[in-house]
Amino acid sequence: MEFDVSLTTLLAFTLALARTSAWVIVSPPFAHRGIPVRVRVAIAVALSLVLTPMIEPDSVPLDTAGFVGALVVQILVGLGLGFIVLLMFSAVTAAGGLIDNMAGFTLAQMYDPSSGEQVSVFGRYYNTVAITLLFVSNGYLLLVAGFTKSFEAVPLEGLDLASFDKFLVDCLGQFMVAALEIAAPVIAVLFCTEIAMGLLARAAPQLQIFNLAFPIRIAVVLGLTALAIPLVIPAVDNLVTRAATAIAGGG
Repeated sequence: MEFDVSLTTLLAFTLALARTSAWVIVSPPFAHRGIPVRVRVAIAVALSLVLTPMIEPDSVPLDTAGFVGALVVQILVGLGLGFIVLLMFSAVTAAGGLIDNMAGFTLAQMYDPSSGEQVSVFGRYYNTVAITLLFVSNGYLLLVAGFTKSFEAVPLEGLDLASFDKFLVDCLGQFMVAALEIAAPVIAVLFCTEIAMGLLARAAPQLQIFNLAFPIRIAVVLGLTALAIPLVIPAVDNLVTRAATAIAGGG
């Protein structure tokens, strides 16, 4: 069996593979280290095969210098779009970090094999919950759909850097707001708990309430986190929708 593939189609596939591979390397949940490299390569190749027909043959440079330049641009575009998803998704981990700071768990940091960094206890917990929800709710398919539309919004020439910089600033603002929204219920109750313990220690010093402060924080955080899990579900859905819309429009 023989396949007749033109040079333009082969070059278009290479450009699509460059953007897709860069996006898969950075974008959650595909960038998770629990996913084998072979699987990520297979995902990038499969997406590239589907996306190649979306590239206009006339826009593919045939000269060496033009093609190398377009290849570099596609890698940068893929990294930029992947960073948008990563920034949105990191809001969940940041929410867990805020809870750790408030509860005093920052000293109990551990190595996270999925990111290769030291993370706090609830930061890793919220990150695991978010990834699980992303697969259970098929949110990753929404991200893939948004990425495929980026080939219509962002041509081979690349992103408009002026508008992309402004969009990154907007994404950073959304990141901070989303992290606060997710962590706010637990932080608010912890704050009230600290006030209650302070008042109780002032009213009855003989109780030595601050000797029990840390166990009380642990009990409050564990109970509230279990109750607040339903609040994480719509938050993750909202973040996935924002990320998919952002990469679909190319920033």
